[in-house]
Amino acid sequence: MRHVALALLGVGLMAAFVPANADEPNPPSGEGITFQSDWGRFRPLSERDAARAKRRLDRAVERLHRRLVEDGSGGEAWKSYLRWNVVADELARPEPDLAGLDEVYSRLNAKHDGLELIWFADARQALHRYLNLRRGIGNPAIQSAYEKLLVGLPGRLDAYAKAPTPAEADAVGQIAAWLDDFGQGPEIVKLIRTRFRRPNVYIEVSRPLVAAGLTTPVDDTAPVRDCILGTTIRGTGRTTGDVAVEFSPSEEKAVINLVMSGTTESDNVGYNGPVRIHSRATTRLEGRKQLWIDAEGVSAAPSTAEATTQTTIQGLRAVRGGRMVEKIAWRRVWRDKARAEAIASRHAEARLDERIDEQADERIVEANGRFQERFYQPLWQRRILPNPLRFATTTEQLKVVGLTAAAGQLAAPDVPPAAAPGSDLSVRVHESMINNAAATILAGRTLDEEEFLRTMTDLLGEVPERFKAQGESWAIHFASREPFTVTFADGGMTMALRATGYSRGGSEHPGMDVRATYKIEQSDGQFVLVRQGDLWVFPPGFEPGRDRLSAKQQTIRRLLQDRFAKILEEKLTPKPALPLKDRWEKAGTLRMVHWTVAGGWMTLGWTLAKEK
Repeated sequence: MRHVALALLGVGLMAAFVPANADEPNPPSGEGITFQSDWGRFRPLSERDAARAKRRLDRAVERLHRRLVEDGSGGEAWKSYLRWNVVADELARPEPDLAGLDEVYSRLNAKHDGLELIWFADARQALHRYLNLRRGIGNPAIQSAYEKLLVGLPGRLDAYAKAPTPAEADAVGQIAAWLDDFGQGPEIVKLIRTRFRRPNVYIEVSRPLVAAGLTTPVDDTAPVRDCILGTTIRGTGRTTGDVAVEFSPSEEKAVINLVMSGTTESDNVGYNGPVRIHSRATTRLEGRKQLWIDAEGVSAAPSTAEATTQTTIQGLRAVRGGRMVEKIAWRRVWRDKARAEAIASRHAEARLDERIDEQADERIVEANGRFQERFYQPLWQRRILPNPLRFATTTEQLKVVGLTAAAGQLAAPDVPPAAAPGSDLSVRVHESMINNAAATILAGRTLDEEEFLRTMTDLLGEVPERFKAQGESWAIHFASREPFTVTFADGGMTMALRATGYSRGGSEHPGMDVRATYKIEQSDGQFVLVRQGDLWVFPPGFEPGRDRLSAKQQTIRRLLQDRFAKILEEKLTPKPALPLKDRWEKAGTLRMVHWTVAGGWMTLGWTLAKEK
């Protein structure tokens, strides 16, 4: 029965957003939010809408099918659980049995680990939309809900614009998602998402910090093998120099230029018939390799090199033919010297191009591998990869701007504050980025501590010691709305966890919300988060002084207070210096020099500190 009314999902939600006497289909414009008079028209749903949603569902089901096939026996187990034969049979029919698809949706929407991954989530969303549209055709309740929604929407948007909160962001995002699902008010959806769905993460990296991992001294000794104007040259050359990093201004992608400048000194012997020519060559080199960084990773243009060779003839000897041969050879050497130097320069350029490309290609493959493994794949598979994710460069900074928000989520309602001044690494994060990612990963799921730690490891690379399980493991049944939120305001932050229940040792416990508020302070030159008061651990909607805790609630409250007190300590001190990794390891550490919180934004800054 709970799936029969899928087309009315959100009707009750919408009713909560409008006044009881709201019955006008064309609401007035709210202050600061402009609505056109014709935006309030309801567009009746049609078979064409359902067919469009069906095509989207077919594509999502096909992507999930391919992924399950790749997974072998694990995929077969998922197919059995999801009743995959029902999916194939029903979608092949002109008129699918919606009750059968309801059961599939229910299974896709369960709390099993793995269903949060993108292949399942895309199929779940597409199926949800298809079922809604199918049941919405000719259903007068949809039009009624839409008209009531519009009455209170302008005022709600104005209120959110003036005082955005995570709860209001969730509510407005759900409105936009409902309108989008039912194909209503596309102009309103565009307005909401344009006005309240701005990028929610900004990162700036200084050129010196990038250069710290890419610049390297060059000191290489290698054999010389060449042939110029019929003379075979053998010798040993030593190349010294360095690699510098330059940024090219670009709004489309980050553009980094690696510039190798150096000199090759070589002692050579030239072999031409009976003549042996002893020489010393100095070749001045400059090679350039341009790297491009965008949301797909790192790519590069072919390198370009310039070389200038000057030679000093140190001696000439004929192994046969005597002085006459040597005399002729000297004349030819001086006659062809300039031409030979030009050819040697071109050969040096070709060798440098080849070497730079070979070494750069190895690093690009390595960098893209790390990018995919540590960043792209973990976030993409969990549907929290920023999209769009834009890279750009000025002459002194590499910039990254990202937007993390699913279909039913808002993002930043305003532009960010200024970047951390004087920083080599500046990060500005709006609370919506964390809240959106948490909702996507956690909403409605049951997560035990082991799974939670695995997720933390995948996303962060390591787990803080205080997060590690101590004693018997807990499982948290996260709420389906706002499972975990942060609020950034007034020089501090509030972290809130909403759970419908807890499990431990086979025992089930009632739901409790956990909340902690911190202020940022500085102590002995370090930033510290200082908790303001005790942890809030109470049932959802509980009001101290009005409500009373049951004996069972008191028990679980004490247990949770003990457990969360070890995580949300009275003082949280981040590491004052972050060690750099991989090619940046020898460059030093990043020391935190800036940490401010205001208006929904957190701004952090680090400077590069050389190790003594």
